[in-house]
Amino acid sequence: MKKQAFTLIELLVVIGILIVLMALISGGGVLAMKKSKIQKAQTEIMNVLSAVNMYRSDIGIMPKDATLDRLGKSLSKSMIFGVTDYSTIFGPYFEFKENNSRDTGSNSNKELIDPWGNPYHYFYPAQLNKTPAPAGLPATGTSSYKTLDNGFPIVFSNGPDGNMYTDDDIGTWK
Repeated sequence: MKKQAFTLIELLVVIGILIVLMALISGGGVLAMKKSKIQKAQTEIMNVLSAVNMYRSDIGIMPKDATLDRLGKSLSKSMIFGVTDYSTIFGPYFEFKENNSRDTGSNSNKELIDPWGNPYHYFYPAQLNKTPAPAGLPATGTSSYKTLDNGFPIVFSNGPDGNMYTDDDIGTWK
């Protein structure tokens, strides 16, 4: 009785088909991961903006930064302004987790990071009038600058490329 076996060409054709299918599937997976990171960044940015607005509503001023000390802890107006006649506790406004924050290196404070591991940027309108201007402030005439100039804070990520003020930035002014 003669044994039936696959020829070398048949095996190579099957392996080639499997390689093509794996390439197609993995390419779709990479694209899906990129889209999910962008969506996560958009969601976190809107959550930070909501936290900033709640802070402003409770305390009466914009927070100076979007760190654990400002948005992630319970605060009172006496802690912010240094007066003793305010005892009402406000916040926390945002939950800082291991996967969305990292230590800043100063006083156990934490900053928020985007899905690519870079810090989120936060600017508030009063910074437009500071001299010298804070590092990274949007250029005059850009849509992000106009948002600040109209009295609204901006929160943004550098996006997948990690560079500030490029086309793939994800921010509240878009």
